[in-house]
Amino acid sequence: MSGRIVVIGAGFAGVWSALAAKCLINVHSQTEAFKASGIKFIHGNIDDIDVQSPTVSYRSSTGTEHLTTYDRLILTAGSSVIRPEQVSGLAQHAHDVDSLEGAIKLETHLNSLGAYPPTSCNCFLDLGAWGAVITGGWERKVRATDRELAKQAKM
Repeated sequence: MSGRIVVIGAGFAGVWSALAAKCLINVHSQTEAFKASGIKFIHGNIDDIDVQSPTVSYRSSTGTEHLTTYDRLILTAGSSVIRPEQVSGLAQHAHDVDSLEGAIKLETHLNSLGAYPPTSCNCFLDLGAWGAVITGGWERKVRATDRELAKQAKM
């Protein structure tokens, strides 16, 4: 691919979009990945996207205003978890991996499941993602946990 690509967002989608554009895989640090692949990372806030120009106006972390052009624009500015208050028990029992804190809370919960006494029912652990995918190490850990819970349920 040739041309200039602007990726807005440094979350999962943004990082992997940038890395995919450079065909770089198996990098563990965002900073190292950007540097090693020749991607210029700019920490700042978007003020305007002009698709006619095509330009992006942004303010850097120092407050300086900038303008950059692009040939392709990938908009991956992130997401946030919304938990409707009217759903009883959702705040206490729902888990996400949208943040490091959420991922640690989920891991702690999954690791604690083995401490519960076996039940007489055939219980299944239901994990899902709405509009997202549990990936990488988490996917492997979840699959391993599912297998372990299935073994315990059969005992």
